[in-house]
Amino acid sequence: MYTQLFNEAQVLRLNRAQKEKNKNKQNPTQTQSPAAGEGATDPASGAAEGGTPQEATTDAATIDPALAEKYKTKPLRTDSSFFIGEKEEVHFTSTNNVQLNPDQPVSQLAEISYFVRTCKGRLDKKQSSKCLFRRVSPYVDDDPKEGGNATVLLENIDTFELRYYNIENDEWRATWDSKLNQDPAIRGHFPGAVEVKIIVTNPEEKDGKDNAKEYGYNLVAAVHFPNNPQSKTANTASNTTSPGGTGAVSSPTTGDSE
Repeated sequence: MYTQLFNEAQVLRLNRAQKEKNKNKQNPTQTQSPAAGEGATDPASGAAEGGTPQEATTDAATIDPALAEKYKTKPLRTDSSFFIGEKEEVHFTSTNNVQLNPDQPVSQLAEISYFVRTCKGRLDKKQSSKCLFRRVSPYVDDDPKEGGNATVLLENIDTFELRYYNIENDEWRATWDSKLNQDPAIRGHFPGAVEVKIIVTNPEEKDGKDNAKEYGYNLVAAVHFPNNPQSKTANTASNTTSPGGTGAVSSPTTGDSE
């Protein structure tokens, strides 16, 4: 949408600049309006007093190449939003991006990822474990899994599993790819909800078998404002209870609204 508005503004600027250049060619010595009563031509309208305005043509054949380069438009992207979910990681676009630096040319759209990788301990660098990362990139590009900065959210991850709810077919899926999947209910769509299962171990606590104690929980997080193409099935599903009977909830560790 932002690119479309930018392009529309560029076209208006180009037309205005070309018309002004054409007027200057027609009246090369006209620098200011003659005195009243001398049959003056208004340079702003391009018409003699009492006449009708004559706008310079701005068809493609008469556009000055230098002006076309100066006011060129940007290609519209049709894949700027996506949702790619796998069993143990997820990557999607979110409109919750915040411009912290006023001089940084970023929009509200950003890439968000959650995944598990090995990391060093926050308190003891000699120790390492599987950690849950959150990646944020303020620039949406052709690689939905790279770029930006990743931050550790949790250490000592034992299990991080995800499932994705298909509203159209009323089913849970192990994967989701809005870019490549050919299923019309998935391609170009976000899931209706994401189920998250997390189990974290605490090496400082032991259970009855002298193993690290585990803490875990399951969460069903509804995907708010997915901007999916609407259908009768989706409209019917939206009037029912959210999957799992939990209602519309947001992940306490993300707060991301897709």
